[in-house]
This record gives sequence, structure tokens and C-alpha cells, in this order.
Amino acid sequence: MSVVIGLDADLSGVEWLAEKIGRRLHAVAGGWCGRHIARPCPKTAADGCYFCEDFQTDRQFLPIHLDTLARTRELQAGAEAAERPRAVAVNERLATAVEHVIARITDQDHDGLAPTLDAGDTGHQATERATDAG
Repeated sequence: MSVVIGLDADLSGVEWLAEKIGRRLHAVAGGWCGRHIARPCPKTAADGCYFCEDFQTDRQFLPIHLDTLARTRELQAGAEAAERPRAVAVNERLATAVEHVIARITDQDHDGLAPTLDAGDTGHQATERATDAG
């Protein structure tokens, strides 16, 4: 069966479908990767998925994230004791990223991306700024 498409046909639906098909999720440690399959993964084993904007996770993976945080803090403490500042910095960066993921998936009320209120700000003003920003 063949499909005939006119020269003046609107292909926006086809482009949308192709993007959605290409953006299928695949399993990674502690969650899923939402990166489009045509885009290579820029991460290294040292960085892992915790730093990637395409990394998706939820509460079911919380034990993995808590274990990762505990092991990372142990490595960081060992590096501090051995006076290895580079290893300390790498593990601190990873621990911070894991803490952010844990906070995001355990926060019941919002996704952790809500604007913070300045002194004298009302919630309405902060919401307006967030809406204006994007």
C-alpha cells in the first residue's frame, strides 16, 4: 500500500509523529532516558545520567538514588581522608545532582522548579514572573 502526499500538503503532523517515535524511552540505571534516538549520548561513565536533562525517574527508583548518594558520600569521605581534591570535587558534584533528583521525586506538592518568593513578594507576583519567563 502506498501513500500519496500532495506537494502542498501540511506535513507538521508527520514531523510531530516522527519526533515522538524517535523520542521513545529506554531504561537506564535509576530511571529512563528520553533522549531522541538520533542524538548520541554526550555523557561519560563518570558523569552518568544524573546530570542529563533527558534523564527521567520517579519514586520507584528512590532506593537506588538513596544508595547512590550514600556510596558517593563514602567515596567523597575517603577522597578527603586521602587528600585527593579532584576526587572530592567529582563526588561532591555527583552527590549534589543525586540530592536534587531525590528532592524532585520526593516533593509531594510541586516539582521543585517553582520560583522562590522574595521578601515582600506575593505568590501571585512570583507566578507572573515564572509565566513571563517561559
